[in-house]
Amino acid sequence: MHYDSGFWKTMRTLLFKPGRIIRDYLDGKRKTYMPPVKLYIFMSFVAFFLPHVLPSFSDKDDVVKEFQGIEVAGYENVSSVEKLDSIQNILPENEKLDSLELEILRSIIKSRGKNGESTTDKDEITFKSGNKYELKRTDEEGFTFNEDYKNIKTTVAFDSIHESLSRDKKMNRFYRPMARKLIELDERGLYDEHKLSREFENTFIHNLPKVLFFYLPVFAFLLWLFHSKKKWLYYDHGIFTLYYFSFLLILTVVNILLNWMLLVIDNYMATDLTNYIGFPFFLLTFGYAFFYFFRSHSRVYQERKLISRTKSFLLFWLNTLFVMLILSGYTILTFMLI
Repeated sequence: MHYDSGFWKTMRTLLFKPGRIIRDYLDGKRKTYMPPVKLYIFMSFVAFFLPHVLPSFSDKDDVVKEFQGIEVAGYENVSSVEKLDSIQNILPENEKLDSLELEILRSIIKSRGKNGESTTDKDEITFKSGNKYELKRTDEEGFTFNEDYKNIKTTVAFDSIHESLSRDKKMNRFYRPMARKLIELDERGLYDEHKLSREFENTFIHNLPKVLFFYLPVFAFLLWLFHSKKKWLYYDHGIFTLYYFSFLLILTVVNILLNWMLLVIDNYMATDLTNYIGFPFFLLTFGYAFFYFFRSHSRVYQERKLISRTKSFLLFWLNTLFVMLILSGYTILTFMLI
């Protein structure tokens, strides 16, 4: 595909000079930049399809390696606490492990379990919104959400318990479908808290381009509401929206690429860079988007500093709230359709 010579200049200006490209475009200096519609379509295409073309790598947490045990005092493949204790008992007094070393080795073996899995057999999640549900799950007893919803292994059992409870004890309409979905996934053999957590996070990020597309006219409309109708046309706010959303899509693409590369490194080098770098970088890009909007708004609309900052603050957080609500709803819907 041939890219016109203005592509790279557009990218540099858009990324590192907030508002400059919008101001120049509205002032008629358009020949050296990609048109906003063309740029937005291109970045949307990249953001939509990039997650699908990147090679897939299994997260290191998804691959359970058989635990072969550890070496203790010349004995190999010590994979149980019982075996460790028996070795300790037969060792001569001058070769026995001290109590601290013995406890450390016990902890290592317990943390790996008999098949290399963590011995922790329950996961706890606390939701606070009027009611408190403490999600616990064990292979033997199933799911427990609270004192009324206990030891549930099937959706049939969940529905039966729900119907038998009085109205004030029933799980509310927000939590019930999600709780039932977790049980359904477990019945289908798809429940894994780590996989689901990562899938939810990935879906959240990957849905952003779709949400931004549908939110374009709303964003432009809010800009129109906050500014003079005589001085600014809805078209002008549309140009601001297209370039700013293209900038947000660029940040999204960078985050997707970085997380993919970190995941590859984590898998092949047994590191945890995804948690230590990926999320902090996401927060950094969010902070830059916040700063970028302030500078762009000030440069484009050229209002007094206090007025410009007040409008920028209100507009940014109002739009962030709306986008997050829509994005969360869309992500939950996607999860429910798994």
